[in-house]
Amino acid sequence: MNRSKIDSTRVEPRAELDRLLAFLGRASRFWRTALALVLIGELGCLAFLLLRQPLYRSQTVLLYTETVRSAETGEPSMAPKSVAARMQELLNSRRELSGVVEQFDLYPDVRKTYGTFDAVDELRKHIEFRAPGGDTFSIAFQGTSPEQARDVTARLAELVVTQDADLRKKQTVAARDFLAEEKKRAAERLKNAEQDLAGFMAAHPSFALDAMPLATGAAIRASVARPGTTTPSRPRVVALPAAKAEKETSVAPPAPAVPSPADERAAREAAEEAARAGAAVEAARQSVAEKRERYTDAHPDVRAARDALARAEGRLLSARAKLSIATPPPAPAAVPAPAGEDTKKAAPRYVTVPRTPAEKTGNAAETKTEDLVALETDWARLIRGVTEARQRHDQVEAALFKADMAESSASGGQGTQTTMIDPAYLPQRPIPPGPRTIALLFFAASVLAGIGAALGRAALDDRIYDREGADDLIDVLAEVPAMRRQRRAHV
Repeated sequence: MNRSKIDSTRVEPRAELDRLLAFLGRASRFWRTALALVLIGELGCLAFLLLRQPLYRSQTVLLYTETVRSAETGEPSMAPKSVAARMQELLNSRRELSGVVEQFDLYPDVRKTYGTFDAVDELRKHIEFRAPGGDTFSIAFQGTSPEQARDVTARLAELVVTQDADLRKKQTVAARDFLAEEKKRAAERLKNAEQDLAGFMAAHPSFALDAMPLATGAAIRASVARPGTTTPSRPRVVALPAAKAEKETSVAPPAPAVPSPADERAAREAAEEAARAGAAVEAARQSVAEKRERYTDAHPDVRAARDALARAEGRLLSARAKLSIATPPPAPAAVPAPAGEDTKKAAPRYVTVPRTPAEKTGNAAETKTEDLVALETDWARLIRGVTEARQRHDQVEAALFKADMAESSASGGQGTQTTMIDPAYLPQRPIPPGPRTIALLFFAASVLAGIGAALGRAALDDRIYDREGADDLIDVLAEVPAMRRQRRAHV
């Protein structure tokens, strides 16, 4: 019994192999089906190759460079990612691409059926933009002919370069115009601040003679006499009666100290000049402080700032000297009239009388009771306003200078440039796969389809070809003898 089982297991792989070979033999009976599918596949390949239009690819490479450094022109430098995004947006501009479609008559069927916008969308599918890194960008296009691929690629690169240059020019011009208007407003604000300061100094000339005009306490220093000097008191003018005026022949009439318009104008101009010089000194001091925070005293920028401060202080001293000269002196006291003159004509109606010590003390008390807080506040506010206005004016002027340089460099083509380092080429071969590869793919697919069809028909075939097929039906089979045919006798 065990031996019979072993014999059955040994015979089973052989039986399976026989069944497989028998199945393949039945499948080979359907070789006509496989051959028909192979022929159909080859005919389809031929039709595909005849109807398929090969595509040709051309490419160009652009280089984004800065001829003049951004620090010199003030033009902000852009990151490579930002430049790549801007280039791609310029390349995919619908307005420019519609012009390319009409210029080269691309996709006429799509334009005729759906319009130009759908043709532009179809063109975008065949455009390839890459930014591998750094400042280089590539633009590629797939066309139906080598000439079309080359010409369209060159046109796309030209559009990107032109649009980028125009956009940068518009940006620089807009920045320059804005800064020019801002400079006018800053100059007007500085002028108003200087006029206010000059008016204050004209009303209080003692502030112009202060040794530290930008330090706190200028009003107090201006109200207190300097050591070693005495504050002159104003003489008192007294009206005399007519009879007594005739007798006072020894006193001459006082010379009226009325300044002329030219003197007033000179004093006002001197005060304005002193105010401007003071603001310039403050700005120069701040510049020196800023430079010392970043550099040492031996740095050229620090030396230049210190020289500018020395020149500003010299102009301030000169302006103060002019202001002291332009300020009119007090009126002189009356002197005795010369003897022998007509006393009736020289008889004064008023006489200048020196003040008494008590009156001098009262005058000093009045000076001390002046609102020093208000004067100090006004002085600090005016100085701060002039300093801030001058700093803003200087900053705007420096920014305008850089913007003007950037606009000049962009207009002259010396700023940021987009150069075509690898022009579009004329492709010689279509884009893979080629005709041979396509024919091999079709042949392999048709052969596999034919083999599959033959195997399928063999699996579905219910005819009996061997003994094993008849063993399944042995129970229902019966032997039917053949009928004998009788010959007819011929007469």
